[in-house]
Amino acid sequence: MKLTKRQEEIVRILKKQSYSKVDALAKTTYISASSIRRDLQRLENLGIVERDYGGVRLKGNEKKNPPLQVRKNKDRPFKRELAQKASRLIRDGYTVMLDSSTTVSYLVDVLAKFKRITVITNNLETALTCIERGISVYSIGGKSVRGMPVMGGSYAESMLSHISADIVFLSSFGIDENGTVSDPSEEENNMRRLMMRQSKHSVLLLDQTKIGRASTHILCSVRDFDDFITNDDSVSERYLPRQN
Repeated sequence: MKLTKRQEEIVRILKKQSYSKVDALAKTTYISASSIRRDLQRLENLGIVERDYGGVRLKGNEKKNPPLQVRKNKDRPFKRELAQKASRLIRDGYTVMLDSSTTVSYLVDVLAKFKRITVITNNLETALTCIERGISVYSIGGKSVRGMPVMGGSYAESMLSHISADIVFLSSFGIDENGTVSDPSEEENNMRRLMMRQSKHSVLLLDQTKIGRASTHILCSVRDFDDFITNDDSVSERYLPRQN
């Protein structure tokens, strides 16, 4: 199907800068954000773009991602609330695995309040924050995933296979109506899957903006987690994770 001139301009911008937030596109093109969203919906339906984290990129362009700071600052109050809820599962002396997600990175400030905590993570920025907070941390080495300070691949998986933890906290792109958890990144999913296997207790953290969303690579069912924490407890109960 033929694109409108406005949609062609959006594609041209994305080819140049790889990723953009909706508000930035609206400002650049002098078009209302609501009109931009309608254009993006059509482009997404045609398989041209992929929307996530409040922005958009050309589909198939996995080398550029929303800057981590943009992702971390998005929905900050929701993520802080999740971290506080998750604190009830942490005990002094725990070894804690944290995945690469910005949602889970909000747990670092919570962990700093406990004694003798050891953190294992494949997110270099999370590891550095742990060091700043005086938390003992193991940083998983490996290959950078999609140009981010996130480690994955065979070397990272090999290192992780020799470590065990009391608890792991994970997040993802979203969960669909059937309780399937998914993410755009195959590499990050592989690491999450192994983290779950190497931990005694697994916890999924998803803020309310991620409910009802789905992406390309399936991680698992929400029922594979020991706990599922969201901002709305009724949502967690609706998905019925397994009971121990």
